[in-house]
Amino acid sequence: MKIIGITFSFLLSIGIYHQSREYNIDNQSVKTILTSNINSLITAVKNFKTEKSKPNFKTMRSAFFVLSWSYFPLDLIEEQRSVNDMKFKVLDSSECYESYGSLQMIEHELLQKEPNEEKIQLALAALEGFIRQLEDKISQHEWSIPEVLAALMIQQQDIYASLLTASYHLDTEEVINDYDKILNQHLILLKHLNEAKHYSKYYKRLSNYFRRKTFNDISYIDCYERNILPLHQKFLKELQKNYPAYQINMSTIRTTLDEKGLFNKDWISPTHFHGKDFDLGNEKRIQLGKLLFYDPILSINNKRTCASCHQPQKAFTDGRTTSIALDYPDRLKTNSPTLINSIYNIEYGHDRSKKTLQEQIDFVIHSNQEFGSTYKEIISKLNASKAYRQYFKLAFPKRNKIDSTQISKAITSYVATLNSFESDFDHLMQGNKQVKDSEKVLKGFDLFMGKAQCGICHQPPLFSGLNTVAGSQQYYICKEDVKTKVPTLRNIDYTIPYMYDGRISSKKALFDYLFKQHVWYEDNYEDKLNADEKELLITFFESLNDTTALQFSATVQLPNVEDTSKNIDRRPGGLY
Repeated sequence: MKIIGITFSFLLSIGIYHQSREYNIDNQSVKTILTSNINSLITAVKNFKTEKSKPNFKTMRSAFFVLSWSYFPLDLIEEQRSVNDMKFKVLDSSECYESYGSLQMIEHELLQKEPNEEKIQLALAALEGFIRQLEDKISQHEWSIPEVLAALMIQQQDIYASLLTASYHLDTEEVINDYDKILNQHLILLKHLNEAKHYSKYYKRLSNYFRRKTFNDISYIDCYERNILPLHQKFLKELQKNYPAYQINMSTIRTTLDEKGLFNKDWISPTHFHGKDFDLGNEKRIQLGKLLFYDPILSINNKRTCASCHQPQKAFTDGRTTSIALDYPDRLKTNSPTLINSIYNIEYGHDRSKKTLQEQIDFVIHSNQEFGSTYKEIISKLNASKAYRQYFKLAFPKRNKIDSTQISKAITSYVATLNSFESDFDHLMQGNKQVKDSEKVLKGFDLFMGKAQCGICHQPPLFSGLNTVAGSQQYYICKEDVKTKVPTLRNIDYTIPYMYDGRISSKKALFDYLFKQHVWYEDNYEDKLNADEKELLITFFESLNDTTALQFSATVQLPNVEDTSKNIDRRPGGLY
């Protein structure tokens, strides 16, 4: 199954201060390389238009990837995703439909007995439009050595999470061929910048590794730990040593780029999703946010809380197919998602309609089916409590009165603490090789990322639709054109039932869905995993369970409301 990723701007910026090496390079020389690459892509497009054959298509796609390192500094990530990413139907034909990025549209049509010429022409028009944008950007951009190095470094991490999982290919055996061309292009650039001496042995090791592999026998942990991570560390070391004043603009990058890599706890942090100004680690705000999370004072009837749908003992889900609505008149249309690691999102709600957790909180407060209240009503009740007034003053000392922003910020600060990377798989990746069934877990992970192609949608380390390097969010296209966010596969033992509408009610049914009904390719999808491979995948899925996700304390003592006119009788966690 392959899915489009909507990606935020990935602009790399330079700090012009004192530096130990010269920043500026011969801009024209880099532009000459890129212009040559663009001309190759244009020629490949023309050749394909003349003869729409599979070899001509492969040449065209390879030419697209050779240029792909430049899409980061040129701020063309979102545009290139529309050319190169895809959406895939994931349920039955009555509920979902096919819609591809330009390159996948063409590849898909070439696999048909009777290709749709109109679709191919539309896809080519989109590709040619992107090329024109690229030419324009290149002509205006001024290059520097550290910018190019940073772009190559970041692309290697992005490749691991996307290209090497066949996110961009229907023919998986073309993955390694295109990656090899990307590696060669990196070396050409590094030689041109007189930087190859620092990196050539790492690239040679990578190239040799993949020369001996097919897509289905890539060892993803071995590949990462022995090849991609050391290259990442080398890039960081050289950038820090030779260009100490250079700064990558981290405002849109969803990772710390930590030298320990993708599977380290420090790879991602809440700050990279909400910004330094949010002050997520403020203990007073966290304390206030926890009180508000479990206090029915937020709902119009003083009976509902955030914990009504997000119960800590159920990994902050509610265990229902779909959640109970306000005053029981109906059910909500969606299943309650886990809040564990939910701070690591760029979109909220199953339909991805909210861009921040604060927006999601605002929606719940005002929804007639959830809290049915208003901030005016809530603030009136909070002001009736001397203790709450004091809590807000301590959490927001520069504010003179309680307001809606403080409420949503405090709850967000608490939710940001509901994180856990303590599963068996996490421990294994952090160096503890003694975890249960470690060999099976690693083999299962290789299948997950490779042959089974689960990693296309559920990307590490969150195993959700979020690519933490590129800042992209994968989604499904479902009924009535609803774009449903790809959920995490962490804690599947504790987050039953599954899917956005809770249709899958047991773990067995989930595995049946994954192995029999989940569509990776087309209507003629074949069950390509044998019984042993399925068992290895199940072992890997279960290694993502994290018991610490069940151990967050729900114990609170709600502040008293002295104003009896408010007539508030509340129970921590709510009545339902």
